[in-house]
Amino acid sequence: MANFVCDANKLLDMQNHGNSAVNCPFVIVLSDGRFNKENVRRYIREAKEKRYLFIFIVLDKPKTLENGKTESGIMSLRSAVKNEQGSIKLVPYLKDFPFDYYCIVQDT
Repeated sequence: MANFVCDANKLLDMQNHGNSAVNCPFVIVLSDGRFNKENVRRYIREAKEKRYLFIFIVLDKPKTLENGKTESGIMSLRSAVKNEQGSIKLVPYLKDFPFDYYCIVQDT
C-alpha cells in the first residue's frame, strides 16, 4: 500500500506540474484495508501537503460460520500497540487508520 500511495503521489505530481486549474486531485483506493499502516503514513502526510485527496473504500465481507455467527471483519480487528511503559495494548484496527476519508462496504 505504501508503494501504491507513493506512486500515486508521483503520478499526480507529473499530472499537475504547473497546472493550478486542478484544485484537489483525488485517488479512489479499493482494498480490504489490511496493510502496514506505519509505512503509509509518510506518503499520506506528503499527499495532504500537496492537497491530494485519497478516498479509501474498504471492501469487507465477514464470513458467516456454520453456527450463524460471523467471523471477524475489519470492524472487529485489533492492532497491537506499544505504550510508553513498554506494555502492549490491543486497540481497534481502524482507530489510527491513516486515511482520513474512508468507508466500509460489507455487502456489494
